Amino acid sequence: MTEQLTTPEQLLGFKLGAALTMERDVLKMLGALEQAAQHRQVKELLIEHAAETRKQVSNVERCLEALELTGQDQPCPVSRAMAEEGRSALGRTDKSLVDAVILAGALATEHYEVAVYETLITMASVLGARKVVELLEENLGQEESARDKVKKLALQLAESAAG
Repeated sequence: MTEQLTTPEQLLGFKLGAALTMERDVLKMLGALEQAAQHRQVKELLIEHAAETRKQVSNVERCLEALELTGQDQPCPVSRAMAEEGRSALGRTDKSLVDAVILAGALATEHYEVAVYETLITMASVLGARKVVELLEENLGQEESARDKVKKLALQLAESAAG
């Protein structure tokens, strides 16, 4: 039986542990997607975001340390489900559409990550955990930037394919 969360601090720790798992899952996905990507720009975007994701993992670990909650990995079923959906879609997709599938999945993932970080920042702010907020805001900024880059590249590739 799992321990019941009874305080806002415990809930924040649990959610941070899930965010750590999420980022580690994303890092694994990015490596696999880079291998599958067809266009150079898609590969470069995935490589760039993998470097950012490694920093995000470190930031979440630092948040857990600041709250004295090291070793608090928690499950993140959403990131695992998104990875499975991506693998399934890629397995059924013609080579000409692989990058479109990758970018669609990346965009969905970035939206989810933005929501996770916005929630964590709100929780940490309420608890007065300023250092945690700073680290999470850094991750949020990177996720928002990645989301915008993915959208821009998806549009560029779609426009070039259409015409």
